[in-house]
Amino acid sequence: MKEIVFALALGAATTLSVLLDPRLAKAVPISQVDMPAAHYTNDVGGAIVNDPNSSQHQGSALPSTGLSVSGSGQGLSGPTLFNASTSNDYSIPRVSASALANAGATASAQSIVNYFVAFSGSDGTIPVNIQAFGDVNSTGGRAFLQLTIQKIDGVNVFVEAHDITGGSQVLSLNQTYILDANTLYRVIMDTEAFSLGSGGAASVDLDPFFVAPDGYSVLTSDGIGNASPVAATPLPAALPLFAGGIGLIGLLARRRKRKAALAA
Repeated sequence: MKEIVFALALGAATTLSVLLDPRLAKAVPISQVDMPAAHYTNDVGGAIVNDPNSSQHQGSALPSTGLSVSGSGQGLSGPTLFNASTSNDYSIPRVSASALANAGATASAQSIVNYFVAFSGSDGTIPVNIQAFGDVNSTGGRAFLQLTIQKIDGVNVFVEAHDITGGSQVLSLNQTYILDANTLYRVIMDTEAFSLGSGGAASVDLDPFFVAPDGYSVLTSDGIGNASPVAATPLPAALPLFAGGIGLIGLLARRRKRKAALAA
């Protein structure tokens, strides 16, 4: 009888320890309700030398399609203008910033989104393909982008930044990482563009994408998508000339027809 009582007590204690210790209990796959909200920041500003600043700022848990500000006036060296804007599509997600100003004016734009991603399914480590495309372009201004992917405890999985003044650079990522299922990962997308005082322009664009193996679902913060990034493909340099040539041939053909009709 004592052995039976002891066995029952041991079984109850083991069950209780499993319930109390999450490391021993079978984890339920993470779900959409477990995903924290994203946070968005958009900031644009500009000024004419000796004129008041004009700026806009937004920092909230609500998405924005973007902000913009522009202005013109008379600076120390003559007419001046500035334009700063952000253009965002969180259903992809993509964030971008651009700034343009001539000498005697300043412009700045920044767009940041901080969101969460997780991979729902059976517990364990899984291979996750991470793709991202971004570019920075500058003709005298400063262009900056940074993509950070980190575990919820702050351990970085991937960090890449490009910070240039003049020229262009591309961020192109297509790599598989071993990540934990049912675990939150933070994604920070930061784009900044500045044109300060001496004129110039800068633009920045950034777009990441996650691919989980079969049997797993990719979850993101509400309002954030996970669409495959598409790099911009420039038109071949000869194409505009070719199109112009076709138009010119058509014009000459119409003139010939008109002359023939008049002669008849």
